Amino acid sequence: MGKRNLGLKAGANLSNQYKKVSPPGYPADRSETKPLAGIQIGAFMKHTLNDRLRFAMELNYASTGSKTEYLRTDFIVDANGNISGATTGYFKDRIQTIEIPAFIQYNIEKLHFGLGPAISIKISAREEGVDNKFYKNPYYKSLDVGANAMIGYSFYKTIGLNIKYVYGITDVDRRTYYRVNNRGLAFSVLYSLK
Repeated sequence: MGKRNLGLKAGANLSNQYKKVSPPGYPADRSETKPLAGIQIGAFMKHTLNDRLRFAMELNYASTGSKTEYLRTDFIVDANGNISGATTGYFKDRIQTIEIPAFIQYNIEKLHFGLGPAISIKISAREEGVDNKFYKNPYYKSLDVGANAMIGYSFYKTIGLNIKYVYGITDVDRRTYYRVNNRGLAFSVLYSLK
């Protein structure tokens, strides 16, 4: 039986979303989005299969989402009384999830690479508007399935760094003519307990 390693992790997310609306009789329109910074904290387990391979799993809380461009139709009056028309703004989608990624990890000395699936379970989904108020977003589905690629480096026996890319496969929007897929980078510090 191989060696088992347990530990804790924490870090930052830089997430984004692919958003597209395709109403019948109209051309499809893809929304312009920008990355949104968030956090992640969790725990991990690694099980050694042989000298090169490990099976790894994580259980994380993560804050993800994106900034989506929209056209502001309100008029803006500057200090001199000049009026400007519609301008571009961004609203933020903020999604709180429990992530459960799994990896087959390949090790070369202190460097390791991993690939595998991931499941995310939604805790909450909110939108932050131009007035900086939060509104509940009822359109996000409870479950998201994705694929992960990871690269990491172990500095000491107990401390390491990971960079993980998540590619959401499922459409997480409940609405018929909308499609939303999650994407993101996660930067983590890992601390092994044993």
